[in-house]
Amino acid sequence: MERSKTDSESIAENVRQAVQVEEITSYGHDHCPAGPNINDSDAIVIVEGRRDVLNLLKYGIKNVIAVGGTNVPRTVIDLSKEKITTVFVDGDRGGELILRELLQVADVDFISRAPQTREVEEIPQKLIMKSLKNKIPREQYMDMYNIKIEGKNGEDKRQENGEKQPQKMKKEFFSKKKEQQQIRKEDEDTTEVVEEPVISTEKQKNYETILNEISGSLKAVLLDENGKEIRTIPVRELTDEIKKGDNVSAIVFDGIVTQRLLDIANNKNVREIVGIKLGNVVKMPKAVKVLTKNDFQ
Repeated sequence: MERSKTDSESIAENVRQAVQVEEITSYGHDHCPAGPNINDSDAIVIVEGRRDVLNLLKYGIKNVIAVGGTNVPRTVIDLSKEKITTVFVDGDRGGELILRELLQVADVDFISRAPQTREVEEIPQKLIMKSLKNKIPREQYMDMYNIKIEGKNGEDKRQENGEKQPQKMKKEFFSKKKEQQQIRKEDEDTTEVVEEPVISTEKQKNYETILNEISGSLKAVLLDENGKEIRTIPVRELTDEIKKGDNVSAIVFDGIVTQRLLDIANNKNVREIVGIKLGNVVKMPKAVKVLTKNDFQ
């Protein structure tokens, strides 16, 4: 009877997986292998090939699409601009090459890798879910592995596109702030120009202590308006956590301050963000004060 029960469960599982595998479709003008939910879902998972799609479908992940090689189809590039995009590639050299190509041409939000030397098409459900759960924000991943996207002349691709570099933006931001302070001083007929210190409150000084404590941990600390800790969470959960809560006044985290994080924080009335570095930020919200590790040195 036990054997019969096991056989029945095995048959049911095989039937379920077979039905899910049959749901694979060809999406867009490039006929990319994809799951049935790729068009309706707000988020997508980009994988390398058709077999990767089949393996994820087998375990119920239906918002997946394949690039089919290092030549990324226009269909995938356009989708990445519309949806929250996670790249999930093999843990080998081939996966790294495809990842770098996607970072150059697509709007990638998160990166996930299969275990080293393993392929997405053959790893079991437990490893798939673990890999996707531990996805890392794009800027954080590029900083951790010192990845730079090179253009034709060896310059950062963002520079080719007319976007400002993070460090350049940061210098310009504080340079403008200094100019504004100087103008205010001149308006007050004060001959001596004194630059206002970036770190000015006891609350902000406390941020330095927190930042040092979580350095290298990929953690984020959420604080209320009184500077008291609400909770500590993994960096990968930060944006979702901010969207859910309304009482977060400040964030100190072991990561890079991105445009997406700033936009979400601004919408949720977060007043201060403290991170390791300033990422590729084009529009700095006036209501959000940004501090980085360099400001405490």
